[in-house]
Amino acid sequence: MIQRNRKSVIFALSGVLLAAVSSLCVLSACKSPEFNDATVYHSDSQYISPSALSLQDGNIYVSDATANKVYKLDAEGDVEASQTFADAVNGVYVCGEDVYALVGGLAGEIHRLDSSLKVVGKADTQHTPNAALVAGDKLYVANRFSNSVSVYNKDLSAPAVIELDEGREPFALAYAQGKVFVACHLPNGAANEDVVAATLVVIDPDTQAVKSNIKLINGTGSVKDIAVSSDGNYVYLSNIFSRYTYPTSQLDRGWINTNGITIVDAVNEEVYAGVLLDQVEKGASNPWGIDVVGEDENAKIVCAISGLGEISVVNEKQMFDKIAGVANGQYGGYGVSEIVDRVEFLADCSDRFNIGGNGLRAIELMEEDGVAYAYMTQYFDGAIVKVSLTPNDKGTLDTEKYSLGNQGKTTTERLGEILWYDGTYCYQSWESCASCHPDARADGFNWDNLNDGLGNPKQAKSMLYSHRTPPEMITGARETAELAVRKGMQFIQFNTMSEEYLCCIDDYLKSLKPVQSPYLNRDGSLTEKAKLGQQLFDEYGCNTCHTGPFYTDMQMHKSSSLETDDTWETRDFDTPTLIEIWRTAPYMFNGSAATMQEAVEYFIKTSGKTATDEQIDAISEYILSIGDSGELYGVEQVFFDRNDGNDALAVTLLVPGRTMTELTVRKQWDTDKKALVTVTLYNEQDKKIGDSVMAVLTNMQAGDYASIKMKMEIPEDLAHGSYYEVTIQNADKTSEYLATTLRVYYV
Repeated sequence: MIQRNRKSVIFALSGVLLAAVSSLCVLSACKSPEFNDATVYHSDSQYISPSALSLQDGNIYVSDATANKVYKLDAEGDVEASQTFADAVNGVYVCGEDVYALVGGLAGEIHRLDSSLKVVGKADTQHTPNAALVAGDKLYVANRFSNSVSVYNKDLSAPAVIELDEGREPFALAYAQGKVFVACHLPNGAANEDVVAATLVVIDPDTQAVKSNIKLINGTGSVKDIAVSSDGNYVYLSNIFSRYTYPTSQLDRGWINTNGITIVDAVNEEVYAGVLLDQVEKGASNPWGIDVVGEDENAKIVCAISGLGEISVVNEKQMFDKIAGVANGQYGGYGVSEIVDRVEFLADCSDRFNIGGNGLRAIELMEEDGVAYAYMTQYFDGAIVKVSLTPNDKGTLDTEKYSLGNQGKTTTERLGEILWYDGTYCYQSWESCASCHPDARADGFNWDNLNDGLGNPKQAKSMLYSHRTPPEMITGARETAELAVRKGMQFIQFNTMSEEYLCCIDDYLKSLKPVQSPYLNRDGSLTEKAKLGQQLFDEYGCNTCHTGPFYTDMQMHKSSSLETDDTWETRDFDTPTLIEIWRTAPYMFNGSAATMQEAVEYFIKTSGKTATDEQIDAISEYILSIGDSGELYGVEQVFFDRNDGNDALAVTLLVPGRTMTELTVRKQWDTDKKALVTVTLYNEQDKKIGDSVMAVLTNMQAGDYASIKMKMEIPEDLAHGSYYEVTIQNADKTSEYLATTLRVYYV
């Protein structure tokens, strides 16, 4: 049974006791008998989430993504100073006396601080600046969701922008061989090409232009970091190697996902090899930060294995000697390009060490008095860990942990996020939920899951609003998101998890909010082209299926896009939501359309209509702009009983004979307006059936959700075309709607 109980529970995770407590507050405003009482669950907590760090003169500078801060720690790990910003701090970078804080989302900013963290300058940048690098006399900033790199003088003057036409989500920067290398996070292009992989973009600092685009090894995705080899001739990328061409039928020896390092020749700008950090019977799920320390025979490559709380330490010279041996035929039977398929390759030139904690991410290495140390962020623990890379007498590594402050209580949503990135729950630790769904979105690959038959691969889907828009999977193979979460653990991670933990994952996914689109103006408004596209969207009938607050009718339809597929698939497909679709390219069920323009053009053509290139571009820009930033509240889920005395069914669809038992509503953005929620059932002639259910929601903060209990019986003889309607209005001014009205029809 899917439990709805939010009582306090203490969970043990990775040796750390986490209090997963959701506060209850029973409303007192709804005492009139015509109103239902609602229970509010507070989900917000002040977390410390170190996202990046940079070392300078014995000090540690750290960015905080959730407390919106930059910290300065001294050599003993004590916090000397901090600076708070108005938005998330995605990264921090230190060069000389300058400390650069990378702040914000759509309206990104870069702040220049002095060594005491006093702000001395600021400049606008693009969407979600998350990495910075000084090369020569210029500062380069990677803007993740604008697919661009901004360039400034070091004092933030003379801004310029380099567009990355073939790079998607620039995530990390490095300087080698007189060039700037931009590691991009996800594949860019159609998912049915021969090679589907992320791109490494090379920028020429002299021309401030893209010099080359290096397509990485097939299956390369979730690229998190980049480092330069000890001799400066290579760059290393930490990433997942997805085996998307195989059915997801097992996990042994990395059948679905393997984890490793891509080695790129920085001189010739080409991929040299891929090596795996996995072991034969234990994966290295979700490699993140990577760096190099030492030189010659003592040079070490160190990579954070984020999903397991471990690090991998690779002897650089031994690795290259072994690769050279393969090239010379010393090992026989395979070539350098096939090393990426050899799980055992690094076994005799690398070691893995358990560091503990939750969320190892960014890493920076340095030598102190001849001893190499790794400094790493522990994202979920709100701490920095310093690790000696010289094993002690027990064969382990000595560590020191530096706390950045008092961590907020761990709510079920936060614990669900921790579990989402935790690879220890997977059979042999090959992957976590985040391996195919980074940030709970999509990885850009087609996967052949067995829940809808073998031999029909389809695009991974974003988890955003999955609980609000059932059924799940494009063929509707899973009735609800709750079921999909549990079957995913069983048949993708091939393991079990307690029901309490699975409920926490549900809560995490339900708490997700869309990121504002980079296609919007800086103030969040639609561009003029998108406004035209909004009109054309309706005129061309796109709103027939993509309707309501979720831009989906939550129905199954025969899709003309089946013609783009060479598999046996012939079934109806679930209408996907268009919210945040800008983030989930490529398009069509099999990723055959690399861009939204291709998808729009295809559907207009197959509908028998025509459109100019300008009209297609306008419709595309509107679709790529869709979010819900204007929705102050939103319907989260509707629950019905099964009429058999068993579990409640979390499903939004309207079915005759069931009884609606619960409605959950989430407050999505900050507002002091309290909400009046009304649920009404109508017949096909728009006439009301029975009494409406009403509730007033107060004492809610952004991120909180409310549970409204009810007993609305759906007639057995309900006519097709009947519907239920949920309105959310300002309780003090009912003419003002705080969310788009939700109508769900019986079809």
